[in-house]
Amino acid sequence: MPEGFPHYAKVVCLLCARFLGWVPKPETLERRRFNAFRIARLGMCKGLSAYERRFIEDLSRLKALSPRQQALLERLCKERLEKGGSQ
Repeated sequence: MPEGFPHYAKVVCLLCARFLGWVPKPETLERRRFNAFRIARLGMCKGLSAYERRFIEDLSRLKALSPRQQALLERLCKERLEKGGSQ
């Protein structure tokens, strides 16, 4: 795909060349995997508030996060995981 295009590649049928969908960028897939790992780690943290616990549970069901959800996830990771608050 051209530079700056929001998708990495498109998927087409080999028989009829019909468009089937988009392939996400490798960095998007990596970010999603890393988010899933951090969400799982946060889910094991003790001392989360009811709101934080519910937020983490909700995030675990999503494929993609909004910028606001991503920012809150990063803040929780800094507060709970990076400062040794995970156990």
